[in-house]
Amino acid sequence: MDSSTTTEVDLSTTNITESKVLKRKCCDWPKLSLEECQNLIKDMKLWKLVLSNEIPKLVRTFCAKNFISAIDFINSSAKIAEIFNHHPDLHVTSWNSVTVEIYTHSLLGLTQNDFDLANEIDKIEVAYSSKWLKENII
Repeated sequence: MDSSTTTEVDLSTTNITESKVLKRKCCDWPKLSLEECQNLIKDMKLWKLVLSNEIPKLVRTFCAKNFISAIDFINSSAKIAEIFNHHPDLHVTSWNSVTVEIYTHSLLGLTQNDFDLANEIDKIEVAYSSKWLKENII
């Protein structure tokens, strides 16, 4: 398969409509300034803007109720990533701790597509750990 095409994913299993997904390569999106990123993240309460080796990234971390819930979230995120043809770094550690890092690898920065992907990932229903929910306002 040509790297410019996306893998076919059944959109009926998601809340994403075909019109929401622009069929563009990640490197075709304009890189956002740090100020633009700071403005866009203001309304994204589950995400943090993190500079890692001077590369801005969107990062979301939480504890799921159990391992299966963590993997369910990862699998749902993977479906959305395939639809967007934009793939975040997904990590499960300590059996229920999940971290998602989003940035455009080819640009070493953030684009509107990164924020769109994060907003779609936020629509995934998550079974959070009760302890995590008590310590975090969502």
